Amino acid sequence: MEAGAPAANAVGLAAVAVLAAGASSRMRGLHKLLRPLPEEPVVRVSARSALQAQVGSVGVVTDPDRPEVAAAVSALRVAIIPNPAAARGISTSIRCAGRWAFDRAEALILVLADEPCLDPGLVRRLYTSWRARPRAAMRVRYRDRPGHPVLITRDFLDRANLRESGGLNEELKRLGAVDLDVDRDAPGDLDTEEEYQSALAEM
Repeated sequence: MEAGAPAANAVGLAAVAVLAAGASSRMRGLHKLLRPLPEEPVVRVSARSALQAQVGSVGVVTDPDRPEVAAAVSALRVAIIPNPAAARGISTSIRCAGRWAFDRAEALILVLADEPCLDPGLVRRLYTSWRARPRAAMRVRYRDRPGHPVLITRDFLDRANLRESGGLNEELKRLGAVDLDVDRDAPGDLDTEEEYQSALAEM
């Protein structure tokens, strides 16, 4: 277990879900979340960063058909959130994360497992901004584009019309999410071999 991190079943104002149920369809060979970065699997690096934010419980949404992803984070103090409908798109993972989170928290912070350069301090900043002025949803807006982490509430998720194959962007715009401006470019994800090699070189 990860020392000093909130327990996986802790009750608090926030919970963090690491979305890790994707199929890694654009990268050949070993699943992108299981690749070493530089020594630990990508998904473990992302989950550890979520724990380091220390804003509440941390869960990792995984595809039950890929138990090796869940196994990669099994030693950390995280809840494993199975998504049997993972093949139908990221919105199903968001729904699973919501069902888990809103039993224990008032806000859910979503992060992507394939963005392992997550800044724990940015997760905390998003959370403290929401606590100072609660609203249905908040998202980080980098210099070049909006991105993750994203904070949503139960009210937002109840009102959102999430398409199976789509994410949150359209609904965040439609339902008036508040932006948290960040003076840096958005972190890259690891969809391709070239992006993975670039992240590996940086780390």
